[in-house]
Amino acid sequence: FIIEQNGKTESFTKTIFMKDRKEVRMIHSFQYADKNSPLPPKKFEDILADARKLLKENKAKSALAVLKNAGKQDESYNEASRQFTIARALLKLKKYNEAILHNQKATALNPRMYAAFFNNACASSLAKNTKQTMHHLQVLETALSTTGAKTAKHFLKILQTDSDLNFIRKTREFKQWYQKLQMAH
Repeated sequence: FIIEQNGKTESFTKTIFMKDRKEVRMIHSFQYADKNSPLPPKKFEDILADARKLLKENKAKSALAVLKNAGKQDESYNEASRQFTIARALLKLKKYNEAILHNQKATALNPRMYAAFFNNACASSLAKNTKQTMHHLQVLETALSTTGAKTAKHFLKILQTDSDLNFIRKTREFKQWYQKLQMAH
């Protein structure tokens, strides 16, 4: 090993001899963090995992703060995931219209994010808005028509069991729509 120190930077060269006696040199360099240097930024996947953990712990406000601090993501899939998770936090905070807007941003970036379509129906149902809920269910139905049977059956099942939809399931409009949907799948 050869170690060179230059202020806060250290590098070393590691020489390895392979079985065939060829020499391979690898140079590694890194910086020491001191109390004044900022920590490297977290990967977006870690930020999203932190926010999801906070949501499971019923800390929606904290999750929302984490996601908003992360800022808009350049990659559309990551930004769609961020918007969707923001919407989940807003749903827990009973900010239904805001949740719908963030889910719509998510689906604009990723039209295959079927859970966002579903969550819009949940938000409308929790707000006890029959007309808007039925609209979101029809949008979900249209989105599901572009996917495989397995995904469609999954959503058919949770349409009957998710407690966020308790209000809408009692309506005549839902019962008629759901019966038609079952026949189609």
